[in-house]
Formats: sequence, C-alpha cells, structure tokens
Amino acid sequence: LPDALPVRTAQSPEDPYPFLFHRSPRLKEEIPAETIEFQDAPSIGGKPTISWFSVIVPPLLSVGVMALASFLLGGAMTMLVFSAPMTLVGIVMSVVSYRRQVKEYRRMEQLRLDKYDAYLEEQEQAIRRAQSEQRRILTDIHPPTVDCLTIASQPARRLWERRRTDADFLELRAGEGAVDSCVGFQVPRHGLSLVKDDQEDRAGELAGRYASVPHCPITCPLGAAPTCGIIGQRESALNVARNMLVQAATHHSYEDLRIVLLFPRQEAAQWSFARWLPHINNDTGTERYIADSPDSARRVLDQVSELLASRMGRQDPGREKAPPEGPHFLVICADRTLLAHHPIGQYLAANDPALGVSALFLYDELDLLPKECGTILAM
Repeated sequence: LPDALPVRTAQSPEDPYPFLFHRSPRLKEEIPAETIEFQDAPSIGGKPTISWFSVIVPPLLSVGVMALASFLLGGAMTMLVFSAPMTLVGIVMSVVSYRRQVKEYRRMEQLRLDKYDAYLEEQEQAIRRAQSEQRRILTDIHPPTVDCLTIASQPARRLWERRRTDADFLELRAGEGAVDSCVGFQVPRHGLSLVKDDQEDRAGELAGRYASVPHCPITCPLGAAPTCGIIGQRESALNVARNMLVQAATHHSYEDLRIVLLFPRQEAAQWSFARWLPHINNDTGTERYIADSPDSARRVLDQVSELLASRMGRQDPGREKAPPEGPHFLVICADRTLLAHHPIGQYLAANDPALGVSALFLYDELDLLPKECGTILAM
C-alpha cells in the first residue's frame, strides 16, 4: 500500500479503506485444570441394637425360679417382694438406655447427613465455577461466527491473532455441544462390605453429572488432524463449512494461511463472499484460488500441487519434521468431481502437518469421503 495511506487500528474505526493493520501479540487465557478429591461421608458407627429376649426373659426366669423354690420348700415369699421390683427396674433401665442411644444415633445421623450435604454442595459450587470459567475461555478462544464478523469489521485487535506456532492453529469452531470437563475427579473406592453406606455413591453420582460441560464450542482440529469431512443434509453442511471458512479467515492472517475453494457452479452465490478474502489470493495477488469448473480447478490445483511437491522434496527423512516455509494451505472442496484424479490428492491424503496443507471435504455421504479422513462431522 502507498505510504500516504493512513494506518487504521481498532482505535480509529473512521479511517477509510484500504488501510494498514498491525497484528498485536496474542493474549490467551489458559483453561483452569484442577482435580477434586471427594471424601466419604463421616462414619458414626452402627445403629444401636438390643436383644429383647436377653433383657426381659432372664430376669423374669430368675424371679420365677425363686418363687417356685420358695413354694416347694415352703419358705417365705419375702425375697420376692424385693427381687421383683429390682428386676422390673433393671428391665426399665435397659429400655430407657436403649431409647436414649437410638435418639442420640438419629441426632448424629442427621448431623452426618447435613454435614455431607453441605460438603457436596460446596464441591458442586466449585465445579460449577470452574466449568463456567472453562466455557467462557473456550468461547473467547473460539467465538461464534457473528462475533468473528464483528472482529473483522472493526477491525479488533484480535483479528489474525493466531500464529502457526500456536497449538490451536487452524482449530475451527464447527458448532456447540458438550466437551470434557477441565475438572478431574477422584472418587473414593469402596471394597467389599457387609453393610453398605447409603451415602457412598453420592460422590460418584456428582462426578458423573459434571463429567462434561454443555454449551461449549465444538472444534475441528484441521491443524493437528489435517483431513476432515462433512456429510449429511447439504444446506446444513454448507452452513457449517462457510462458518468454518469465516473462522479461519478471522483468526489467521493471509501470511500464514491460504484458502483454496472448490465448489459447484450452482452454489456460487453461497460462496461469493469468499472472493474478497485476502487468503484466497496467490502470492502475487494476480489470481484467486477459487474454482467452479474443471478447467479453473485444474489451473488452481496445479499451482498448489507444485508448491506442495517442492515442500515434500525438501523434506529430510532423517530429521524431525517442522512446519514448512510459506503459508499453510486449507483446501475446501465442495465438489468432489473438481478434485477427482488430480495429483494433489496424494498430498491431501498424506495427513502430514509438515506439508503445510489441510483439507475440508464437503460431501453428501460417508462413502464418498477419502478413507484418510481423521475427523468427520455429520449434519
């Protein structure tokens, strides 16, 4: 651009187009990772028990034997006057002691339940806070498409913030759903027991309930797993693919990512916006990597295939593979006939991150996808 053009930044949205944009350092929050070790409910011992036979029968038998002996020997019944009340008092005291023990046990059992309820509620609140933070950070890293459009239109500081060295390079949001929780759980293990505590399964049930976090971005890792396929209802698949294209163009600079787009001519209107993306142009800006016919597809794919062939030729089998020089290529193919029998297929099927190429196949059926597809999105 000419030197006379003003520099447009997020602080000067009134600047006219075209403009210069400065890529800022990326500020990325880390998802909190923690492990919660659940405790068992406190133990208060077993419920008090009493043998009514042992409490009542022996004293009564002793009184009866004493009375029978006095009667048979012709003795006086004076001892019965003292022993019978004492026996009755002993029985009453045993019953009173048992009832007191039962009452104390019920009080301690209720206290135990209240304490464990409060403990589990505290742990649940901590899990919810951590998972809410996880959802917020994931949504900030992988915002919905409407937010991507806002970032690009301002343009915001976050435009093109991802670098090829980032772990989430070309990790594109495909939708929303449940992901694994960032919180790990350690649930107490219980061995063989004759009596099972009715509280021992509650920690495991709580851990199972929060094993995943709903309403989080579901992403397709086209950087780590370079080959992905989308199948199913055509209109839904088109919407997902176009949203992923917007995600790619928002988060990655055209210096790091070039996009190759192949689609049938009857769907040209759905992809018309892509022609304005700088990621679509070749290095010299003289041609767009867009094709809707066999001739244009052959011309575009020949150029990209030549670049990929040179990259493969420069690889040293004895050295660790590293990202190649030049931009990464993302090939979005919505028409399999435009890609059929072209030599570039061997590079797209290689699933080799060192080649610097990823492929997104938008086909209708699973049988039509290349067998090398590592990720499949079903609409």
